[in-house]
Amino acid sequence: KRTFVVHDVQMALMNKDARPIPLVVRDMQVEFFPESGDLIAGVPNRVYFQARTSANKPADFSGRIVDDANQEVARVQTLSDDKEPGINQGLGSFTFTPLAQKTYRLRIDVPIGIEQPIKLPDLKQQGVVMKLPQAVAEKEIIVDLHNVGQPRELLVGAYCRGRMLDHKFVKVGAQAQTRVTLRPMAGVAGVYRITVFEKALVDQAMVFRPLAERLIYRKSAEKVDVAITSDRAGYQPGDRVRLTLKAKN
Repeated sequence: KRTFVVHDVQMALMNKDARPIPLVVRDMQVEFFPESGDLIAGVPNRVYFQARTSANKPADFSGRIVDDANQEVARVQTLSDDKEPGINQGLGSFTFTPLAQKTYRLRIDVPIGIEQPIKLPDLKQQGVVMKLPQAVAEKEIIVDLHNVGQPRELLVGAYCRGRMLDHKFVKVGAQAQTRVTLRPMAGVAGVYRITVFEKALVDQAMVFRPLAERLIYRKSAEKVDVAITSDRAGYQPGDRVRLTLKAKN
């Protein structure tokens, strides 16, 4: 439970036994980020979220995703670890299958006192849900696609530092799934952008319009170990320092 401490300065001056009064946070901002960019009805969607207090600080909470009939469809909780406090950034994810013609909201159970539900993004009745089984890739990048609606011709591209490093064309039927394996050139590591485009005819011209997009990290296949040593253990102001630098692949 996150609390703010309110001190009554005047009372503290008059009474040495005055104690701080904890107040429960009643205002929390939660942003939702569907993995594919949009919530698509009828298929499993993974949704990431970020929670912040009104003071723009990370917030911890647990709650439920409910539909417009107040039926629970998923449990939600921020990621936290007492041993690794750096993890506690008000972040988390959940997966659920939204149904067409329904709306969904987040109801926060802990901390108590937040009565107003928080609305999830609007549903789309058709589109493409993209899921990456691995958040970190080493060589290949696996992309799972679930098409909802009409059959589509798709282009799946992998970009790093503004360059397309691999791509695949696929045809996906209505209500069908497919898996695409991208193999960017070796030696290019870092943050990749995976974008799914749909081939479409717009104003008598054939174009590829983006449908879904997300980021993934690709590990480097190579590494460099750097070691720096000095000629002495300690120095006085004005002493010359000789350093030895070694770099090994």
